[in-house]
Amino acid sequence: MDGRDAAGAWDGIDVLNAHVAVLDATGRVIEVNSSWRRFGRQNDATSDYVGCNYLEVCRKAAAQGDRTAGRAERGLAALLGGRAERFSLAYHCAARTFRLRARTIIHPAARVLIAHEDLTPLLVARRERNRARVRLATVRREHAEGVAGLYEEVGQSLAAITLAAQVLDRAPANSSAVTTIRMAVDEARRELRLLRYKVEQSVSYPA
Repeated sequence: MDGRDAAGAWDGIDVLNAHVAVLDATGRVIEVNSSWRRFGRQNDATSDYVGCNYLEVCRKAAAQGDRTAGRAERGLAALLGGRAERFSLAYHCAARTFRLRARTIIHPAARVLIAHEDLTPLLVARRERNRARVRLATVRREHAEGVAGLYEEVGQSLAAITLAAQVLDRAPANSSAVTTIRMAVDEARRELRLLRYKVEQSVSYPA
């Protein structure tokens, strides 16, 4: 029974986003899904390859130097020869990255189901995520360095105020002012210690 003779036998593959092809026991393409045909039209393909031998297409491409096609041919031959049940490989096509996954199936007219998945959006998202992590780490580091510099400047100012308070302390008439200054200095130092702790925590927190 030819794959096309079984009306509706392959309707289920049209719901898949991957570009799917069904091969018979000889490696001939007996059906493809709408995603496969749509991708072909978008890339000016002259055929949907139904009726063509998939392994032969791979062999011809391999003979022209396409190593990925050679790997695909060997993997699919192993499936059709009963030496394996699953096979997969990643490959590049222009600016895109795809993953080919194939597996044997039990059907009177078919032997192997092949799916090509476009990994490009996933890879782009991963790259953007990594870039965002680097940017976040850079912002945190710059923030920590800025606050650390401010900490040192304020600390030096507090030290100068403390020395001035010690000078004022020699004049009894200004003792209340000295006490106020010292209290303010102590409070500022506590705030600085808290600030340093928060900065250290923000730097060590995982991205």
